Amino acid sequence: MSLVAAMLTVSAVVSPKWLIGPEVFVVKNNFTTQERRPSLGIYTRCTMMLDGHFHCGPFDFDGLFTDSSVYPTEFKACMFFISLGLFILSVTVFCTLITCCRQSLLGKSIHTITGSAQAFAGISIMIALFL
Repeated sequence: MSLVAAMLTVSAVVSPKWLIGPEVFVVKNNFTTQERRPSLGIYTRCTMMLDGHFHCGPFDFDGLFTDSSVYPTEFKACMFFISLGLFILSVTVFCTLITCCRQSLLGKSIHTITGSAQAFAGISIMIALFL
């Protein structure tokens, strides 16, 4: 279960587009008509090209050092805590897979240590969700 949670979190944070709509729909106003393709992603921005089509691509070139008008400070703090929790969760998954070869570390069960670390990773991700 931890491996699945780590993989889903990585795919959610890293992928530029989470959901891409299957069809293009037309939005008609009084004077203009626009085509929209529904999509959702953290780091994606869509711009209209000269031929009328949309081009979507990532715009997070500076990461956490991006200007606050693009990414607010709260968003940067949220991404920090999600990344911290994801890193700890990935380390615990790796350590859990190692337990096939070794059961204890410094007299303590590796499962106890990784369970405590997973609790800390969960708290970090929950802090990110509450921001």
